[in-house]
Amino acid sequence: MPNRLSVLTGACALIVQLVALAGPAQAADPGLLLKQADSLYAVEAYDAARELVPRIGAALEPVAADSATMQDARTWLEYGVLLVSLSEFTRADTALQQAVELAEQAVGPSDTLFAEFLSVLASLYRTRGDLDRAEAVLKRSLAIHKSWGKENELMVTAGQIRLASLYLYMHRIDEIEPLLRSAYDIRVAHLGKDHEFVATVLSLQAGLRELQGRPDEAEQLYLQALAILRDRKGPDYAGVARIQTALGTVYRSQGRYDESQRAYDKAIEIYSSETNNMIGATAGPYARLGWLFMDQGRYREADSCIRIAQDIRRQHPGVGEIYFAYGEWQLGQVATRMGQLDEAESSLLSALPPIRETLGPLHPTVFRVQADLANLYAVQGNWERSVSYYHTILKAQRSVTRAWFAVSSEHEKLSWIRKYPLVDPALVTIALASGRRDAIELAGDMVLTGKGAVIDALAVQSESIYCSTDETTRSLWEQRADLCSEVAGIAMGHFPPELSRRVNDTLVQLYRVLDSLEAALSRSCSRFEDRLLRDDARIGTIRDALRDGSVLWEFVKYEPLNLIWPAPDQSGARYAAFVIAPKRETLLLDLGEARVIDSVVVAIRASIADIGHAVYGAHGPYLEAQLQRQLADLHQLVIAPLAAHSGSSSFVYVAPDGALNLIPFGITVDRNGAYALESTAFHYVASGRELLGWHNPEPNSGTAIVMADPAFDSHPAPVEDPAVTAQTAAYRFNTTDGVAAPHTGAFARLPFTRTEAEEVVDVLREYSDMDVQTFLGARAGETVLRSLTSPPRLLHLATHGFMNATEGKSTGAAERHNPLLRAGLAFAGANRRVHDTTGETGHDGILTALEATALQLYGTELVTLSACESGLGDVMAGEGVFGLSRAFVHAGADAVMMSLWRIADAQTARLMRGFYAEWLGGKSKQEALRQAMLSMLKAARTRHGHGHPALWAGFVLAGNPD
Repeated sequence: MPNRLSVLTGACALIVQLVALAGPAQAADPGLLLKQADSLYAVEAYDAARELVPRIGAALEPVAADSATMQDARTWLEYGVLLVSLSEFTRADTALQQAVELAEQAVGPSDTLFAEFLSVLASLYRTRGDLDRAEAVLKRSLAIHKSWGKENELMVTAGQIRLASLYLYMHRIDEIEPLLRSAYDIRVAHLGKDHEFVATVLSLQAGLRELQGRPDEAEQLYLQALAILRDRKGPDYAGVARIQTALGTVYRSQGRYDESQRAYDKAIEIYSSETNNMIGATAGPYARLGWLFMDQGRYREADSCIRIAQDIRRQHPGVGEIYFAYGEWQLGQVATRMGQLDEAESSLLSALPPIRETLGPLHPTVFRVQADLANLYAVQGNWERSVSYYHTILKAQRSVTRAWFAVSSEHEKLSWIRKYPLVDPALVTIALASGRRDAIELAGDMVLTGKGAVIDALAVQSESIYCSTDETTRSLWEQRADLCSEVAGIAMGHFPPELSRRVNDTLVQLYRVLDSLEAALSRSCSRFEDRLLRDDARIGTIRDALRDGSVLWEFVKYEPLNLIWPAPDQSGARYAAFVIAPKRETLLLDLGEARVIDSVVVAIRASIADIGHAVYGAHGPYLEAQLQRQLADLHQLVIAPLAAHSGSSSFVYVAPDGALNLIPFGITVDRNGAYALESTAFHYVASGRELLGWHNPEPNSGTAIVMADPAFDSHPAPVEDPAVTAQTAAYRFNTTDGVAAPHTGAFARLPFTRTEAEEVVDVLREYSDMDVQTFLGARAGETVLRSLTSPPRLLHLATHGFMNATEGKSTGAAERHNPLLRAGLAFAGANRRVHDTTGETGHDGILTALEATALQLYGTELVTLSACESGLGDVMAGEGVFGLSRAFVHAGADAVMMSLWRIADAQTARLMRGFYAEWLGGKSKQEALRQAMLSMLKAARTRHGHGHPALWAGFVLAGNPD
């Protein structure tokens, strides 16, 4: 028995024959022809439907605008919709424009029916990638609906949803929430919480939460929408299948694989039921099942599901050509993992052109396909083609990311960097395995610009304040922001193949304009010029910036790419480091398994943390010897291999990664039993690109601010003459942002920090003529810092620091919230915040790292964070430490000195006195800290008979060493 589809296809062929035999009047009836074309399209007889298009257009031509009826407008509208379905976009544009004109003529420009015609035209603009026109038309449509007042509120929500959907497409996240919130409130008020139209809003809200990296909330919203649709439309409703598919993707992102598979299977079941018979729609969940099985290493099952999806797409081309290309990409990935390299190459090469033509060459998805090809060629040993692809990827990726970061929120930056990492570990593997100089240089360029990219993007906001000192510069900033928004919207859009050339040409022109704007900004704002230089860092420019006798060790923690197939057992993450020295070829060294190195770091930190007062007793020498064995292990694993390739360099810039952020390299012990600090100066940077942005400006007014011993339990005293400028007051962060109090316990008083402050004040007055301002007790409030209108030369903060550990997996809290919200400093009144239920968070005694980025510190030579573990933050491979030190650098501080573990009060005070005396006596900041530590080491050996690092080594300096 023939199936239903073959019967319908045969019937439609008969319709075409009957139309040809019909009389002239019937054959020229555009309404009849449209019904016939729609019938053909419904059964996927696309070529037959397309044959009727010229006849429909000819039949519609005689309609005159001055005598047109609303039925004529509807017919033109239906014709335009058919053309869009058939991807006849140029003709569709003409048809829909005609429909809009006829509708306006028939009912007037303020009629709600005319507004609906506009919304259809906007859909075409969106499909064509003309997003600005789509937005303008949708806003006009929405304004018409709003003009009708309360009686038209439900139609207003339809317009809000269309506009929110467009903004979701354009990643303009901040503008989506208010639209959806309004639509939800109106629909609930009119229809109740359980109406299917409310489910539509919930689904969109869920999609927004996914885009924001908040899968838990997305799941709950999808489940609410699902319950409504099941109740109102039945369990076999096609909309239920769509939500099941979306839920499956959320579950997959959370690693809930069994639930994800059940959701996809249920979607396939619903689509395939006799009620729906939407076989073409099953391709989507089948393809997603393929990704799911790939995540689990079930490659044969993945291959089977993807091939089923591809067969469905072949039989139902109306599903979309781009999805077939995605399927080929999937097949290439699976074949690569199964070691079927020739088949993998064929699939990936067939997938790349349509994906690139549809999305444009600057879309991140194109980068991912190209990376898969590059890695495949690496597995084949074809290093030249592999590196060539990575050259193309990194060049395009820089442009897109720069534009995207300029217009996105912090949540969006974090979501972007996790979805499209700027540090690709595969290229590090390729550089190590091939040994090619071009591969090593390219991998080095990638690591230099990729590490810490999200947090570094915060600096743009601060620079916009300090650079906007005149109308011309401010105008340039605004033009750049608008242009970046346009570039990001186009680069992230989805366009049909016939528009790709026009879109690509547009992007090329926009980037040229962007370059000219940034050149103008660089001329008027030196800090912006510095940032552009850092953003475009290369191994060569870093090498030229290094002083004679110095070397840069740029570390990267990476997951190695398997270059042998079938793949052996995964060995896990590894550490590697670039050795960059003046006038020498860059080297890349593999340092071994991360688990081994990290375990040594953990053991060292535990030994120091647990030592307590025992370090002062008779067991001190034994404790030092015990720790030195661990430090010698770390030296052999990390320091010795790099030192062997660093020549006679005695000054080392260290750009650590992963757990290596948590240990000062100067405490490692060489083969002679000496601490590395005794022979080598180590200086810390988040990335080697920091070397490109340092200046040594003339000293400012010479003010020093010293804050210590905050009264955590009392109300902070007001600043005597608060000078918060309008500019500063307008630049505030919402510190709650969905996060509970960043510290959940009470802070104990630090009385000895008052003694420390007194000693610091004494040495500052002895060795400098700075105007020293001291803030103690209730006067040590965060408002002092927020109220700064001119930067001090020195800012010394002696208080509690905190860093809340990341909770859950990478898709949990760390994904949803900015890491700079979980690190901070406590000031006067901090404990009142912990126990306060008012919800006030403005000047609450807690200065988060994110808030610290907004302080006015350009011109500040040094910020000293004499706080427990102030140098810590979220340790993320490829990103460096997100913590207080980075925040103060981005606020404008030239350098930051901070602690990596808890240090005894007496040692802290002595170290600070020694450091300030050396620095203000004429030494560089880095050398001053080193000499202060060496003096304390010598004193400890004399006084206690040993030099345990707990007595002298807890502080490190980051930023400008001079």
